[in-house]
Amino acid sequence: MSTESAEHDDASADLEGAVSSSSGNVMGDLDAMITSLGMGLDCFSEKVFNLRIFVMHVETMENEFEALVLEKGDHHMGVGWLEKGLEFDLLSVVLDSEVRELGGVFDILQGGVGEVRECVCSCTHLGEAFVAMQDRLFDYEQKLKLSEEELNDIKMQSASFQRALCSYKKAQNGEIIIEDDKSLNANAEIKMQTVEQQRHILRMLEKSLAREMDLEKNMNDSIEIQENLKLKIFFLEQGLVNMEEEAIEVWEQWLEADNACEILLGISKGLLGNLHISQFNLNCLSHRESELRASLKDAEDKVILSNSEVFALHDKVSSLENQLKESEFRILNAKASADEYQKQYNVACSKARDMESIIVELKEAVSNAESRANSAETKCNSLTQTNSKLNEELATLKGRGGTSAKVDLLEKQLKESNRRLQSAVASAKASQEKQNTLYSTIRDMENVIKDLKSKVLKAESRADSAEDNCIILSESNAELNEELSLLRSRLESLEGSLHREEEVKMTTAKDLGKQAKGFKKLLTQLAFERERLKQQVKTKIISNKLNH
Repeated sequence: MSTESAEHDDASADLEGAVSSSSGNVMGDLDAMITSLGMGLDCFSEKVFNLRIFVMHVETMENEFEALVLEKGDHHMGVGWLEKGLEFDLLSVVLDSEVRELGGVFDILQGGVGEVRECVCSCTHLGEAFVAMQDRLFDYEQKLKLSEEELNDIKMQSASFQRALCSYKKAQNGEIIIEDDKSLNANAEIKMQTVEQQRHILRMLEKSLAREMDLEKNMNDSIEIQENLKLKIFFLEQGLVNMEEEAIEVWEQWLEADNACEILLGISKGLLGNLHISQFNLNCLSHRESELRASLKDAEDKVILSNSEVFALHDKVSSLENQLKESEFRILNAKASADEYQKQYNVACSKARDMESIIVELKEAVSNAESRANSAETKCNSLTQTNSKLNEELATLKGRGGTSAKVDLLEKQLKESNRRLQSAVASAKASQEKQNTLYSTIRDMENVIKDLKSKVLKAESRADSAEDNCIILSESNAELNEELSLLRSRLESLEGSLHREEEVKMTTAKDLGKQAKGFKKLLTQLAFERERLKQQVKTKIISNKLNH
């Protein structure tokens, strides 16, 4: 029952914690409150169920006690009847206290349910969670109502047990008192209603007196046995003291030998440990030596490779410097050729401009010659017409037989016109020839201009190619400079690593020498310690033999 009351205390504490945490409006706090409330209800229901079983047991005890009360005249009535009554009284008192305790727990649970109901009603905005909390709270309320009904029934039964016990006490007109040795004293003023009860009580008193006499006899026997045992114990203690003194002496000798053995074993273990450590250090040193030798060999190989790489890099650097010089020389040549091409281009452009001005002048002269030729042709045509007219007039005059003066005049005019015609024809031919020569010079000039233009185009293309070559050479020059700087930095790093490898080689050689010296000293010390321990062990064995 004490464990059940402890469980109730824990449940009530949990419920009080749940009620005190009801000030929070967070869903997690509400869930925790409802969960703790459910745990408290489960504990309360379990307690009510256990109390129901206890009530059934008390009810059975009541029935047995009632049967004994009804059978007062039987020879079995007596101490058993009083024990049954006392047990029933105690069980009813325990039941009453448990019922009161459960009533307090029920009040706490009811208050907790009310506070949780208020908190849940203030959180209607949670939606589905609010509905789920309401359902859980409703289930808990129903469960609490059922437990309340059962608790009320138990209260009624407990009250009936108390009433029945009071009625039994009033009927007997006595009081039952329980002492530590469970001895029962009846009231001196008990009024027996029948002679049979008095006889029964007398028989019980006779039996109790006989039991007391037997107990006194057994007590005397036990006292004698106790005295004999005390004497035996005294003699045994004396023997034990003597044996303990002898054992102490033996133990002291054994402990001295054991201590000496332990000391020697500890020293030997320490020496063995030092020996193992020295062997391990020796193995580590040999392994380290092999690693250092391997690293030294690798460093030498790296040095050889780095030397070959250094020579190769020197050759490459020299070749790159030569290429750089050649590229710079080619750039200078390209720039000079580009300048020459530029000059030639300027000269050709000036010549082309001069030729164009000459061609313009020639074209003007050609146009003038053409106009003069046209005018000469017109004059020639007019003269031929006038000549033909004069010839016709001359023929007509000759046919008419006119005067010679007029004929002479006409002949003169005809000659003059012929002369003019010849001069006009000659001037026309001259202008035609001049025009042809001008055309030929124009064609020559055009050919020269075309040649100059082709030369200019060639010069421009060569200048462009020279510029492209300059750009390519400058780019290659920049790349060569970068590669040269990288190779120089790599060469410097290789030289630095070579110096570092040489320094590491020297330091490892020095470390190996120092470690070898230290290892030799350690071996000599170990040999000396081993000899000293052997001497100590021999002397200890001899001293132990002499002591024994």
